Amino acid sequence: MEILVGDLAKLFGLSSQTLHYYDEKGILNPQRDILNGYRYYDVSDLSRLGGIKKLRNAEFSLPDGLDICNGMDDWELICMYQKRKQELNAEIEKKQQIIMKLDEDMALYTRYQRIGNEITVDELEGFLRFESAGTHIIFQDQKMRKEAIPWFMNILHTSACEMYYEDKDTKEFSHFTYGMMANISTAKYLNLKLTENVKEIKSGLFITSMFEIEYDPDSLIERIQQCIRYAKEHQKIIRGNPCIRNIFSYQSKDQKRKSLKQILIPVS
Repeated sequence: MEILVGDLAKLFGLSSQTLHYYDEKGILNPQRDILNGYRYYDVSDLSRLGGIKKLRNAEFSLPDGLDICNGMDDWELICMYQKRKQELNAEIEKKQQIIMKLDEDMALYTRYQRIGNEITVDELEGFLRFESAGTHIIFQDQKMRKEAIPWFMNILHTSACEMYYEDKDTKEFSHFTYGMMANISTAKYLNLKLTENVKEIKSGLFITSMFEIEYDPDSLIERIQQCIRYAKEHQKIIRGNPCIRNIFSYQSKDQKRKSLKQILIPVS
């Protein structure tokens, strides 16, 4: 049985260029008609290409697929399959984490559309907070820049935030630093560590409030004060500094930069 390049390419859903590449690399060994220059493939090429295509569909790399097709014992084959299975499971977990984060952000946006700026008390998972002390810049030295890399590389799973501190004279939460935060479960998945620059905020009750805003520090502080007053009115003890996390930022049609933010104040 002789099969032309175009027919074999269509049969396996490949391009003719891919078959040409396989020929150049010696992966396939077609016969060439000396009269018309056409290349013909036989049953052995069909079988070999079928084996390669099967492994490529399982997302083995071409070199790994060729290693398998070129011959190995049963144990080596099982090890190769097990390795690929582990790689796929890791990819699935990564995609699931992305889906969970997108669901979380969409749920927060949906909630904001439903209740607006309403202040609530919610049971929430704790989080890790990375920030640099005494500055508005999250990394000011080489050590901190290195520590910041996993936080910024995984910025879908981590969130930009601002931590507010009470002024000793005015007793108001006016001083703030920039930082990054990640839920405890997310931090574990990303292998983020507790350090002198990373603190853990324990899970439990949090006063929360969301708002959509153009950047305005005075407005942020006023919203925090509203939440502080709410805590006092409802006999809640504040167990940590207020944090404002950025859920997402976008540019509106009128070219204004806006953000959906959430105030988090741990209470008991």
